[in-house]
Amino acid sequence: MMENSSFPREERLHQSRDIRWVIETGQKEVSPTMILYFQAKEGLKRQAAFITSKKVGSALRRNRVRRWMREAFRRQKNLFENEKWLVFIARAIPEKNASYSKIFEEMKEFAKKIGNDQSK
Repeated sequence: MMENSSFPREERLHQSRDIRWVIETGQKEVSPTMILYFQAKEGLKRQAAFITSKKVGSALRRNRVRRWMREAFRRQKNLFENEKWLVFIARAIPEKNASYSKIFEEMKEFAKKIGNDQSK
């Protein structure tokens, strides 16, 4: 179980054209703290990107939220199907409502929802 808990570079979605493609052509799920765009990409590894806009707050807050999203994904990435590209976008939410545990739970819900979409 421990060997799968890292988040190596090849599992990160880096190129802006790939991120744009997922946002423009993919499906969308919304939660109170983030938005998930996802697109099935057959034959490729699961890759994820994490975006925070300036609406989220100061650079310190944006970086913290992005770290929380990455860590929540890293700990639960096996719940997401392997052949999907994922783009997580943080939403502007009040400081008191944002926490790592909330992001962790919402990411778990995303995994359940998009897993069910494939079985339909």
